[in-house]
Amino acid sequence: MIRHGFYWLYVSERLWKNGEPFKIYKLRTMEHGADKVSKDKYSDNGVDQYERPNGDPRVINSRRFCRKFHLDELPQIINFLKGDLKLVGLRPKPSNLWENYPKDHGDRVLKQKPGLWGVLFMPLMILVQEKGLFELKHNI
Repeated sequence: MIRHGFYWLYVSERLWKNGEPFKIYKLRTMEHGADKVSKDKYSDNGVDQYERPNGDPRVINSRRFCRKFHLDELPQIINFLKGDLKLVGLRPKPSNLWENYPKDHGDRVLKQKPGLWGVLFMPLMILVQEKGLFELKHNI
């Protein structure tokens, strides 16, 4: 089923270094237009550790598995290879969310390139590097 372009791919505008917009790629796990509806509307059942609503009805049932195990993030490898993301850094936020942050916070964060993995993965990356499992050639 193809609606609104390639149905399995979700493309969103995010801001990166110096506030420049770029397109980030994800596997679509929510109904088309779900990003236009506030997630607060569905927070009655509480939120998970990533502050996503539990039992969010916007999520397509057959794709909950992808979302649970972050498989929806796999297309961001394209962003990494293009140079839009570094390996570890602050996760890029949708352009419209930056208005919720104080200007000085946004200015500090947007001076950096965002990361494919969030900073919470840093201890894992240090362990991998210490064990020599693979050589990191990108700026983390």
